[in-house]
Amino acid sequence: MAYKNKEDALAASARYREKNREKIRERDQQYYRNDIEASRGKSREKAKSYRDRNPESCKKSARMQWRKLRLSIIEYLGGKCVTCGFTDWRAIQVDHINGGGNKERKAFKNHNRYFRSLVGCDKSKYQLLCANCNQIKLYEEHERRIQASG
Repeated sequence: MAYKNKEDALAASARYREKNREKIRERDQQYYRNDIEASRGKSREKAKSYRDRNPESCKKSARMQWRKLRLSIIEYLGGKCVTCGFTDWRAIQVDHINGGGNKERKAFKNHNRYFRSLVGCDKSKYQLLCANCNQIKLYEEHERRIQASG
């Protein structure tokens, strides 16, 4: 049906969508189910093609995303070293209070997923230490283990 102006056409389209909401939803779901593998493949190909053509841009974007994630974790866990109060994010490290960080990290098999899991985690398991305090803690724990076994 031809409409005299754009507003009438838009209003008719809105009425049709409202009246046939379930029919449209079913049609869209059916299309998605039929085309999901093809669309995933196309999306992956497009993304790979973009990465191949723009490697520097992609690296810069990944660095910025990583920095944002790191800053959000640091902010969530208090923003400073719990031992000395150092606040420069470049030298702040997430420390597992009771150890076991290596094992936990390996369980994720992907460092991005692991670090995303730290946002909103149980704060009682982690603390922030500056690089110096973290190394001192590792050294002292190692010395305690040697003394306990010897």
